[in-house]
Amino acid sequence: MVRLLLFLGVFLFAVAPASGAQKIEIAPREEALTFARSYENGIPQKLLLVIRYENETITGIDVSQALGRPVFDPIILYNELGRDAILAALEVIPDSAAVTLPITSLGMPVGLGGSHIAAGANFPAHADDAEVEDGPFLFPKQVQPTHWTAPIPSGDGLLDYEAELCFVPLRDFPPVRTSREIGLILCNDVTDRALLLRHIDAFDIESGQGLTTGKSAPGYLPVGNLFVIPLDAEGFAQSLTLELSVNGEIRQSAPVSRMVWGLPEILRETEARKDRQWVFRGSRVGLPTRNGRVPARAMIMSGTPAGTVFEGIRTMHKVRGFLDYALGGWDRPMQQWVVDRYIREEQKLGRYLKSGDIVHVRVDRMGELRNPVKISRDE
Repeated sequence: MVRLLLFLGVFLFAVAPASGAQKIEIAPREEALTFARSYENGIPQKLLLVIRYENETITGIDVSQALGRPVFDPIILYNELGRDAILAALEVIPDSAAVTLPITSLGMPVGLGGSHIAAGANFPAHADDAEVEDGPFLFPKQVQPTHWTAPIPSGDGLLDYEAELCFVPLRDFPPVRTSREIGLILCNDVTDRALLLRHIDAFDIESGQGLTTGKSAPGYLPVGNLFVIPLDAEGFAQSLTLELSVNGEIRQSAPVSRMVWGLPEILRETEARKDRQWVFRGSRVGLPTRNGRVPARAMIMSGTPAGTVFEGIRTMHKVRGFLDYALGGWDRPMQQWVVDRYIREEQKLGRYLKSGDIVHVRVDRMGELRNPVKISRDE
């Protein structure tokens, strides 16, 4: 009997989900409305107002059934009815009317845009790793988000992860006046560090030049499976702790409260940079603003904690790069020789993400992402 129990214990551990997460806390309705969306053959089927998330299932009120009409987008629902009307409707709908679905049926919880405001070096420890001395900075990220289990293309660069909390405007609003109508979603700000380092301005890292190029390939922005609309988005965000693991090993873990710039500061800096442009794929792009407003459904990405694979360029790379330059490499700037040294040696070490890795972001009250790294078909 003891042997049988030991065998069962080992077997259950072996077949457990890679995430290791059996339950994710859901915020009470008076603090936040939490939405998920189920799919079948790539088509949205149900918009759920989430009640529970555990044992690889999700339970929630089918909003279309509750309202007696098709509703598939939480932003449209919120803008039409408002929080008070949604809560009032829930008062007459018993929890027994909820449906339970496997979390594998979930997809994108909300429609999102393809141009986003991203904050770099917004956590002090990560800024130290990235050798940024003058505080946070902004840059645009130009890529359409993918769903919470979408594969991340491995490519041939140095693929890195960044767990982030993103603010999502429900309506267009001017950045000089923070909107109270803000949703929250998790994301992984995937980065090709090799491409980024080859395009960055080494003399002005805070300019953000090169970051859009290194962070905007297709598949480089998976988002979480829950969309949360808090009563107080900033206060709600401060209570969260970001956590990311690779193949079950925790790499990032830090409270959101450690951010240097909160949402109001990011928006003020967006306004201050409304005329700035960044080079991306041979053209120039700016931070997403439209007629002086931050557009609805653009993500405001608030930065990542320490724990990324990239931890700065070490002294040995700088010394070897300088020697490559000094011994006849004058046809290129010395910084490029240093970057080449770093890239070649990191490719040998294999520390960056590679095909077969599973990147898992999990945050109570916010949901999760479980993204496999895969070789893309065109490689």
